[in-house]
Amino acid sequence: MEACSLKKNLEVMPFGDQTVTGERRVNVSGGQKQRIQIARAIYHDADIYLFDDPFSAVDVRTGSYLFKECLLGFLASRTVVYVIHQVEFLPSADFILVRRIVEAGKYSEILNSEAKFMELVGAHMDDLVAQNMIERSCGTSSNSIKVDSSDSKFGPQITLKEGLDHEENEKSDQINQKGQIVQEEERERRKIWSTDYSKYITMAHKGALVPLILMSQILFQILQVCSNYRIALKSPTSDDLEPHVSGSLPIYVYVALAVGSFACYLISTLLLGHVRCKTATMLFSKMHTCIFWAPLSFFDSTPSGLILVRASYDQNVVDAYIPSLVASFAFSIKELLGIIAVMSHVAWLVFTVFDPVIATCIWYQQHYISTSRDIARLIGVCEAPVIQHFAETISGLISVRSFSQEKGFVDTNYNLTYDLSRLEFHSAATMQ
Repeated sequence: MEACSLKKNLEVMPFGDQTVTGERRVNVSGGQKQRIQIARAIYHDADIYLFDDPFSAVDVRTGSYLFKECLLGFLASRTVVYVIHQVEFLPSADFILVRRIVEAGKYSEILNSEAKFMELVGAHMDDLVAQNMIERSCGTSSNSIKVDSSDSKFGPQITLKEGLDHEENEKSDQINQKGQIVQEEERERRKIWSTDYSKYITMAHKGALVPLILMSQILFQILQVCSNYRIALKSPTSDDLEPHVSGSLPIYVYVALAVGSFACYLISTLLLGHVRCKTATMLFSKMHTCIFWAPLSFFDSTPSGLILVRASYDQNVVDAYIPSLVASFAFSIKELLGIIAVMSHVAWLVFTVFDPVIATCIWYQQHYISTSRDIARLIGVCEAPVIQHFAETISGLISVRSFSQEKGFVDTNYNLTYDLSRLEFHSAATMQ
């Protein structure tokens, strides 16, 4: 951490090395990413290291510090092959291959034999000296690089001090001000009021079709009760009695009631399907608009897995599950009211059993609904981490396999899936 100049970055972060930097590390500068990669490679403790322009995203001071502490320090006894365009790091190389392999040899040999190479080194050192003079005259930086080019044969000698680039300071300040960028998903704890259902039901056409749906379903239930009641009323109660009505009239009446019931059921089904599709489209369009008009900070703090869960699983619940439940609830209520009406006319003594049964069901439902609601919310919270971890694993598959971390990622995926499956099992058990 010290050799890769990461300790100062961690000191300014509010949670140190536990600071969550966001998906795709958008809140970490390019220099910080590169130094993290170098630190990870050094920690791997390999025998051969391959660096492809490792200091391209850091400033001159930080690059010089990294070269001195990492390549010349930690990796002094290792074989290091690096591609680089900063010529000030060439004197320490044991063997140099110039681009296009114009020359091959040691630094001093190439410097004496190749005029263009000498001009390149001289121009680069002049730029370093000029930059150092500007920084001293402006007095904006306490870190400096001292260049001594008195011995041109073996290249300039550089005295290094650690520094951080401006971009990294801005990123660190941003994280420091906001605290932990990615927040855990909060679970709603309040009850679901009737106003929530009312807002959902009346979203399509401002609820204009709801009375028509209720009316058609009520007529359907009335016609069903009338057809059954008429059959029971006109049919003889025993084989010894004659039927009250003879001929084909009962058949015609029954067919007419059945056709009316079918028409009412068809109308209610068509209207319900239209409202269901319209409501789902409106909710999805609003969510789509909110996501596309959200500020960039929203995507920094919100994992993509959470957005995918909202747009897939939760949207499917709104499209299919909730409308089916609402329709089933309405159908059960009107069927129950029809049964009560018939039973009160035929055998009113059933109310002596009906009232305590209804009271018991309401009391038991109060215990069930709170448990079922909280388990369903826990399932929603546990779904996003599964998708998020899977997406991050796929995007970083090269790094996972390079450092032999497959087992750790598989175990994490197993634990997340196990937590979700356990909640789904308890939800099903509670429902049963």
